[in-house]
Amino acid sequence: MKIRRKNKKKIACTLIICLMAGIFSVFWNNVLTLQAASEDYMVSFGIEGIRNPNRENLTEDTIWSGDYVWFGSHEDNPIKWRVLDKSGARGTGISSMDGGMLLQADNSIKTLKFEDGEDLNNEHQNGAIPDTDWQTSDVRSWLQGENEFLKGFSSAERFLIMNTTKDKGSDVNIYESVALLNDTVFLLDIADISNSNYGYYLATDKFYATNTNLNAKFWLRSLALFGTYIAIVNNDELRQITPSNEADIVPALNIKFDDIFFIAASETDFSSLVSTKGINTSREWKLTLLDTNKSAEVNLQKESSRSDKDGRTTITIPYIYNENTGARSANQISVMITDKDYTTNNDTAIKAYGRVSGDEGINIEGEVSFVLPEDFNADSDKVYLLAEQANGGKRTNYVSNPVLVDIPLTYTINFDPNGGSGQMQSVKAGVGENYILPDCGFTAPIGKEFKEWAIGSIDGTAINAGEGYIFSENTTVYAVWQDIEEEDTTKEESTSEEETITEEESTTEEQSTAEEETTTEEESTTEEESITEEESTTEEESITEEESTTEEDSTTEESITGEDSTTEEDSTTEESSEAEDITTEPEVTTEKNTTNNYASTEVNTSKNESEADLTTDSDRGAAVNTGDSFQVELFGLLFISAGVILTVSKKKEKE
Repeated sequence: MKIRRKNKKKIACTLIICLMAGIFSVFWNNVLTLQAASEDYMVSFGIEGIRNPNRENLTEDTIWSGDYVWFGSHEDNPIKWRVLDKSGARGTGISSMDGGMLLQADNSIKTLKFEDGEDLNNEHQNGAIPDTDWQTSDVRSWLQGENEFLKGFSSAERFLIMNTTKDKGSDVNIYESVALLNDTVFLLDIADISNSNYGYYLATDKFYATNTNLNAKFWLRSLALFGTYIAIVNNDELRQITPSNEADIVPALNIKFDDIFFIAASETDFSSLVSTKGINTSREWKLTLLDTNKSAEVNLQKESSRSDKDGRTTITIPYIYNENTGARSANQISVMITDKDYTTNNDTAIKAYGRVSGDEGINIEGEVSFVLPEDFNADSDKVYLLAEQANGGKRTNYVSNPVLVDIPLTYTINFDPNGGSGQMQSVKAGVGENYILPDCGFTAPIGKEFKEWAIGSIDGTAINAGEGYIFSENTTVYAVWQDIEEEDTTKEESTSEEETITEEESTTEEQSTAEEETTTEEESTTEEESITEEESTTEEESITEEESTTEEDSTTEESITGEDSTTEEDSTTEESSEAEDITTEPEVTTEKNTTNNYASTEVNTSKNESEADLTTDSDRGAAVNTGDSFQVELFGLLFISAGVILTVSKKKEKE
């Protein structure tokens, strides 16, 4: 029992897990479906955004549901069409054409008789052609007449309408299907309003009720009751009446979808560049067709530019508009932004679209500006320029072949001398680049010197040369000048003078020092010479004194020894006395003073010459004469001494 209970628990747990996984799977699939739906666009190439009508769970009570296209006009009123078949597959229904999109008007256009019986062309004379014949009916003639129903279509729109040729379809009870033969505009057939591929349903068991929901009594091209009546739909029920009666006209046609450049949600305002992401809840589309007789081209003689401010990138494009004969004149320049190159990719999405020119229209030459979407991808997204005839409301628009625009990745930086002279070449600064401002290449005005750069205006942000700045648009940079300051010049001159004076003082001091050293050396030399001379003089004086003393002693001895000597001795004594008188101390003192004066004179003379060089030639002459006198006296003294010594010597010999 325990084992069985455990098994039951395991089985229960397994079932719960499987159930939860299933619920999660359903939920997850729903989430993915919602994400895929959010990728719808309100503008798409060709007819990509258009869907076929609802084909499931149809009954006579189901209201027809599908997409709509605005195309052409009647009596100046745009015509709204149901899209019965966008696939263009022949097997879809007997009114579909390969390469075409089958449309049926959503409202009746006009009330007419199927055949009025007047037989203007004798087509029905004598019953040759019954009045119920589609090919010869008055309704067909009116629908396909260029001056009738097609009058409200442009030549480009008429060119879009296909010639439809199809065999008849299956009959339904008493109602007979009718073939098409080169029909441009036609009526639906009994086989069409019972074709679920077109979103229709016919209840053959309930009074042939249908879900056309047109609230009208309108003609079909089908016969009824063996060809004597024409089938009609009256209040969503199949009926038949004679061709001479009146009923509403609800036309149908096939248009070539390959010639539709793109479709756009008819309720969206494209008077400016807008994002196209979103769901077209009204499911109503207007057509935009190519017009190759006009063009908008980028003017390559001028420069495209960009501005990145406040989180937005603004692009400015110069253009040239050309128009040939037959063109539908453009009234605006438009921009289309795609997620890839549309010319090489069938799955290209249009991310943004709209007018970028002003309300005043366009010129042969001009420029337009627009802001890139926030989700713009510079690596993959493409920007195209178009000349467009935008007709407003629900009417068809006409555009030239799109021209690819290169989005600038740099800014142009111009330099303005602001009163200076010369030129500086424009440069390019990359988006987001910290551009280093160059040195000033202009010549400054007289009395001025370069100070800094000003960004955007002379009062703009100040930036020094060599500093970086991140530009966000094409910009002119202005040179800013300042006066050459005189104070700075005076300081420089003062500094220069001080340096010069300092150099001169230094030189003078060096010279003075050299002179003082020279003077000191000279004084030292002079003093040494003076001392030497004094010593020499002292020695000479000493010798003389000794000699004189010797002579005195000798004379004294003679005088003592022979007082009673002869006259000759007296004479000798007298001569000796005279010699003593000559060699007396006052004379020696005079000689010393003379010597000292001479030495002092020379020292003073040397000092005076070294300090101011003020001694005159006469002073120098006096000094020289003083020296000569000293020499004469010295020699005289030596001569007298020699005489005395000679006399004394002779006396001794005689003795």
